[in-house]
Amino acid sequence: MLVVEDDASAREACRILLEDAGYRVEVAGGGEEAVQWLERAGGQVDLVLTDLRMPGMSGLDLLEAVQRCHPQLPVAMMTAHGSSRQEQEAYARGVRAFIPKPFTEEELLAAVEQALDRRRLEEENRELRRRLEAEAAPHGIVGTSEAIQAVIARIHKAAAADCTVLVTGESGTGKELVARAIHRASRRQGGPFVALNCGAVPENLLESQLFGYLRGAFTGADRDHQGLLAAAEGGTLFLDEIGDLAPALQVKLLRVLQEREYTPLGGHTPVRTDVRVIAATHRNLRELVAAGRFREDLYYRLDILPIHLPPLRERASDIPLLVDHFLQEARREVGNPNLRLAPGALARMVGHPWPGNVRELANAITRAAVLADGDEIDPVPAGRPSLTELLPEDALPEERPPTLAEVLAEAEKAYLVEVLERCEGNQVRAAKILGISRRTLYNKIQHHGIRKQFRAE
Repeated sequence: MLVVEDDASAREACRILLEDAGYRVEVAGGGEEAVQWLERAGGQVDLVLTDLRMPGMSGLDLLEAVQRCHPQLPVAMMTAHGSSRQEQEAYARGVRAFIPKPFTEEELLAAVEQALDRRRLEEENRELRRRLEAEAAPHGIVGTSEAIQAVIARIHKAAAADCTVLVTGESGTGKELVARAIHRASRRQGGPFVALNCGAVPENLLESQLFGYLRGAFTGADRDHQGLLAAAEGGTLFLDEIGDLAPALQVKLLRVLQEREYTPLGGHTPVRTDVRVIAATHRNLRELVAAGRFREDLYYRLDILPIHLPPLRERASDIPLLVDHFLQEARREVGNPNLRLAPGALARMVGHPWPGNVRELANAITRAAVLADGDEIDPVPAGRPSLTELLPEDALPEERPPTLAEVLAEAEKAYLVEVLERCEGNQVRAAKILGISRRTLYNKIQHHGIRKQFRAE
């Protein structure tokens, strides 16, 4: 990433913190120097982290330059002089994360991860869209297992109706792929498909992104801004991680679903809308309702047609088909039509726990293909423990046979510990190997009660 800061000591402090966390860092002493560096590098950087107030070209001026020349490149902003209004303006103009100074190491790394998570999500969305368009099957779902065929049947039913759909499943199981499949097969296929990750946008900015705002709604709102509901008019609005939606916004979304209308921020006149909502979550919404963290009436409005995506470990018979599918893509990506699996590789892949699900499987094949020196690849090298080998001898009760859920949970926990130890506790590196985000890895560490200290950088 590129750190842009006119204060030399602050610049060096950021560089050290980020490099210690496992990131590769370049630095620039101002906006003009940053623009020159980006021109030389062709924009080949994952993130620009810039100060807001700098002599000459300000952080917002740099943001405009980046958006003009490298529109896919995310920008995060630091400032010691920020206010909530400045933060809203920065987000409205496209900033991915806003970091008030002074900040702790954890706050800096969390903001950087937030910005990178959003970029990864956008890249994954583009890749999923490309895969879906290239897939011969109209639904784009690969697999013949009973579990995935039940999902495909639900997709057809959902496409034939126009009701709200709730897609549930672990991270990496393909929830957005299902939402896009429903949209493409529905009467709304000619309309837009608009996606929003409710967990990736700060609560105070989610309302303006979703509902839009009118000129003068807040400082910096110098023009009307169309929200995502308006952008999805006549089509489908996909709300990922709906379980992270704040209570105040749950009320407003309920109104959209019940009354088919909403009011932009700063407005007084309701706007009618014709949008189909598909929501998704990896959380258990029933438990959130019971805990008072999710509205029961909204839950029932969303859960009209539920579709649950099974984790990959519960449809291991589909792994050979998925491997073949992603291997074909890897051949095209690296330009090697002779790329193939090493002897024994497929068996190891079928026995692997894949805690990151289909996304982790795809990433493992792509990574092995890119790093391959010849025609053979082994995404799960020999010597890496299989699902059964991961289980500690005393992990399961002796007085009765273990359930499948117990076996899989212990396998996932043991594999997480094995990867974390191999990465010397570096959660950034471990998350990349697992094919999941650092936040998901942190949640799994907490869920499994892994007590050993692993760095959260």
